Amino acid sequence: MKNKLEEADITNVLAMLAHPGLAATNLQVTTASDGGMEGNSEFMNQAQSAEDGATGIILASLDPEATSGNFYGPTAGWNGYPNLLTPEDLLLDESNIAINWQGCEESVGQFKL
Repeated sequence: MKNKLEEADITNVLAMLAHPGLAATNLQVTTASDGGMEGNSEFMNQAQSAEDGATGIILASLDPEATSGNFYGPTAGWNGYPNLLTPEDLLLDESNIAINWQGCEESVGQFKL
């Protein structure tokens, strides 16, 4: 998205990533119903609250030093206080970015750049 914003000369929008780590949310319920992890598993017993999981998104939204391309999440791996992280190469892969862009537009409508 960062490249699309730059190509359209849009400078008042920042494209960033944030992840909640392992948080006890409805996402795990959906995952479990699709054959994934169970909400009461030993792994999920290590999950942080949904509120604590939201702190990565909150930090990205409020960080006065934020720039497009920043990636925020728990520095302790699955849980804990979020910080600025180095994105994995997979997150910067052009085909993954295109799939994400398409999925977002299918969900909310076409972005007008």
